[in-house]
Amino acid sequence: MSSQAPIHLFIRGEKSMPTLLMLHGEGRNEYDMVRLAKFLSPNSSILSMRGKIIEGGRPLFIQRVKGGRNAEEIKKYAREIQIFLDNASMKYSFQRNNVIGVGYFDGAAMAVALSLSFPASLKGLILFRVFMPFHPEGNPDLAGLKVIVISGRYDKFSKLAEVEELVKMMSGWGAKVNHVVLEVGHEISSTDVQVAKDWFEKNFSA
Repeated sequence: MSSQAPIHLFIRGEKSMPTLLMLHGEGRNEYDMVRLAKFLSPNSSILSMRGKIIEGGRPLFIQRVKGGRNAEEIKKYAREIQIFLDNASMKYSFQRNNVIGVGYFDGAAMAVALSLSFPASLKGLILFRVFMPFHPEGNPDLAGLKVIVISGRYDKFSKLAEVEELVKMMSGWGAKVNHVVLEVGHEISSTDVQVAKDWFEKNFSA
């Protein structure tokens, strides 16, 4: 793999199971998502990335800028991740067409950005506390994409109204989206994780 590959870790699992692309939340790193991945699907391979954007020493996938977020920079980063996944699938010998994106907050938004920019990139999405990364031009074809969005009703950072708009838009573009709202805040709770695991097993377990 190129020396330009992002910081990441790979843990090999069973080839028949989906590979989990883990995208951490703001200020975390690639190790923080491993325990979650192993709980969601103990037999899956894990590809966990570290966000390349550094703000105040904290890794991010999407940077906040004055006036909102820079859609073009997000699309550019999504393209880099797409290329990385293509290369990683050859290096680590996982099925490129059997990857599930799992993200938290800005990591979740980047997983959405990847699917909006490259609709065939991911087979499914598990999104904790997501937000809309950008409004795409045109109507991406998300037919066949399975998605679960898990929101916290009292989350001060991922606004429920914005999430509901994202859910509606993705559904309109053909994705099969489940939206679960829990009586929690921004942090991922044990209930979040169990809801995600149940959904994964229903939709993707061999």
